[in-house]
Amino acid sequence: MSEVVVSSQETGMTDQTYTFHFKLTHSVPPNGFFSFLLSEDEQNGVKISDHDTVQNNCYLVTRTGDKLIECTSGETEDDGRHFVNITCSEDGFGPYGTLKGQILSFKIKGLTNPRARFIDSYFQLYTMDEQFRYIDKNFEDQQFFVRMSELKSINSLAIKPESKVNGYTTTYEITVNPSTRIYPYDMLQMDFPPEIGLPVIMECSSPDLNMVREINCFKSGTSTVHILLVDISDDIFPGTVFKLYVHNLINSRSTRPTSAFENIVIRDSLRDREMAGYSKSIQ
Repeated sequence: MSEVVVSSQETGMTDQTYTFHFKLTHSVPPNGFFSFLLSEDEQNGVKISDHDTVQNNCYLVTRTGDKLIECTSGETEDDGRHFVNITCSEDGFGPYGTLKGQILSFKIKGLTNPRARFIDSYFQLYTMDEQFRYIDKNFEDQQFFVRMSELKSINSLAIKPESKVNGYTTTYEITVNPSTRIYPYDMLQMDFPPEIGLPVIMECSSPDLNMVREINCFKSGTSTVHILLVDISDDIFPGTVFKLYVHNLINSRSTRPTSAFENIVIRDSLRDREMAGYSKSIQ
C-alpha cells in the first residue's frame, strides 16, 4: 500500500502539507533514515517551498495524534532534486527502530504543489542506515505520486486597446501578474471577443525586453490567441508584472461593450498542460 494526500489540489500552491502512507518491506535500524526524493521534473514537479518550514514540520502520524520528529532537507549535488530525510530516532520510533511490515504515515509541511494540472509527479522513497548506506533504493511495489486537479488563479490580468476608436486597427496591451513561476516556452492563451477582428498573421511584442526577449503568437480557430514566451532573460517569478502587445487588431464597430475575453490560461506548451487561469470578466 502507498498513498500521498495533499492539503490542496491547486496547482503551484506553496507551503502545502503532504501526508505519506506506506508499508515497510524491511526494518529500519535506530538512527537510520527515510529519504523522500521529490520529483525529477524541475519545472513542474513537487519541490520544497521553504527549508526551515519543512525542518520544523515533520510528523509521525499515530493513533494518538501527530508526533514531531527530526528531519532535514536539501538538494542533491548531481541534479539539484529536493529531498527530505526523516531520522529514525529513538524519540520518534523507540529504541529498536521500525519493523518489517509496519505501516507508517509521515506528514511534511512546506512543499510546493506541481505547477501544471493533470501531470503525475512521482516521488522516490529510500531507506538508509545511520552511515547513510542504502538499505532499499527501490520500493518498486509502492508508487508515490500526486496529480493536481484545480487551477491556481492568475493574480491579475488587464487588457486595454491603445485606441478606443470604433473599427480602428490598433494594438492591445495585456498586463500579466502571474501567480506561478514562468519558464521559457510557457504560453498565455485566451479567446478574444468575436467583435474584435484578428489578422490572418498574428504579431506580438513586449516592452519589457529585460524580461521577455522573444515571443511568438498565433491563432487557432477564429478567436483563440496563443502568445508563446520563447525566450525570457530569467525565470519570471510569481508577482513579477510584465506586459505583452498584440498588434493589428480591429476594434469592434459598435459602441456597445464587447463580449468578455474568455478561457484565459497560462500553459506549459512543452507538456501541453494548464498551470493557472483567470476567471474574472474582462471586456
